[in-house]
Amino acid sequence: MCQVFIPKRNITLRAFPGQTIFDVLRKHDVPIGSSCGGKAVCVKCKVQVLDGMDHLDTPGREEAQVLAAYSFADNERLACQARINGDITISTLYW
Repeated sequence: MCQVFIPKRNITLRAFPGQTIFDVLRKHDVPIGSSCGGKAVCVKCKVQVLDGMDHLDTPGREEAQVLAAYSFADNERLACQARINGDITISTLYW
């Protein structure tokens, strides 16, 4: 099992390796923006990875294009695309 720590909410969520951040947040009723249903289009599910970036899979082609087009910072990912492979700490601008 992996852990997703959210400091602003002081909660730690359990996740299975390979789950997206988006799926983990939704499963635990943590609000996350989305209007595209997880298709990497709306960019509302952007999260900041405060720790554990190396515990996420490498961005796929679609996500990489979005990250570049919207000038994401090096520590930002789309929750709907980023798959967890270890413990991470995340935040968003709206929590």
